[in-house]
Amino acid sequence: MTQRYSKKTIIISVSIAFLVMLFGYRLLQNTITVFTASSGPPPATVSATTVKTIDSQPYISSVVTLQAVNGVDLSTQVPGVVSKIFFESGQMIETGQPIMSMDTSVLAAQLENATSVMNYKKVTFQRYESLYKKGVVSHDQYDSARSDFNQANASVNELKALINQMTIDAPFSGKLGIRQVNLGQYLTPGTVITSLQQVDPIYANFNIPTQNISQITLGQEIEVSVDSYPGKIYTGKITAIDSVINQDTRGINMQGTVSNPQGELTPGMFGEVKVLLPVQKEALVIPQTAVTYTLYGNSVFIIAQQQNKKGKQYLAVNQRYITLGQREGTNIIVKQGLKEGEMVVTSGQLKLQDGMKVVIDNSAGM
Repeated sequence: MTQRYSKKTIIISVSIAFLVMLFGYRLLQNTITVFTASSGPPPATVSATTVKTIDSQPYISSVVTLQAVNGVDLSTQVPGVVSKIFFESGQMIETGQPIMSMDTSVLAAQLENATSVMNYKKVTFQRYESLYKKGVVSHDQYDSARSDFNQANASVNELKALINQMTIDAPFSGKLGIRQVNLGQYLTPGTVITSLQQVDPIYANFNIPTQNISQITLGQEIEVSVDSYPGKIYTGKITAIDSVINQDTRGINMQGTVSNPQGELTPGMFGEVKVLLPVQKEALVIPQTAVTYTLYGNSVFIIAQQQNKKGKQYLAVNQRYITLGQREGTNIIVKQGLKEGEMVVTSGQLKLQDGMKVVIDNSAGM
């Protein structure tokens, strides 16, 4: 009987202990839940900076194609054999400087003969002119002698012109291309000798959307850059605006004239042109990393100090949509939605939600 009583007592004691432990676990679990609900999740660590102001240089950007102010393929007008070449490929040349000449020995002999004939015709004409004044010869004889002299003189001038055409001179200053002929080569009329391009200054052709036409005027400053010379800027001005809208681009074609003293810019190059607009004073600027880009709009997280019911201060974030302007290096202009001095999150946005507590750690390198 005593043994049975003891077993019963042990079972009851174990059951009571189990119930006490279960009750204590539930009580502890409820306490932790209440504490967690009251204190909220731990604050997120972010990097942040304040909204600043700068003097911004706004611009309209477009793709540019470079074109020579003057550009031709130099060729021969008459046939002949190349006797002298006065240039090297890629050489800079001045107006009137000889480029190539062809053999003129045959033409020179023809000119000498024609000159002799002309001199004889001249003497004959002068004699008939004297006799005509004295009434010795008729008017028809006088006219015939004058006509013969004029024809002989024209033949001489024609041969002189042909001899001049045997030498090709530069029609304007510029840069020569690669030589296409050789000494002793027979050339037919129209054979290309080389190209000549006037590259200083050089034209910059580009297209601007119609909505920006009101911001463009003749003489407006432009800046051109090309991938071949990274970081280098070539300055110029708008010198021509087309009279019609381009039907393919629905924009308007424009031409600028850009200084190119070193000849680095080459006709046919592509690049970027910036049409400079009036400077914008005290423009708001933030780092580009602060912006969250979505289909619904661009936004930032603003950090502001808040106070809980117990009067304790803490930092919390609020998402705000903004209107952006152009980029300024690693920063970006904000047209609308922010004020100077406001603090924005620059990294760690992916883990944030509206109203979440945060701590700022700009040394975290997030």
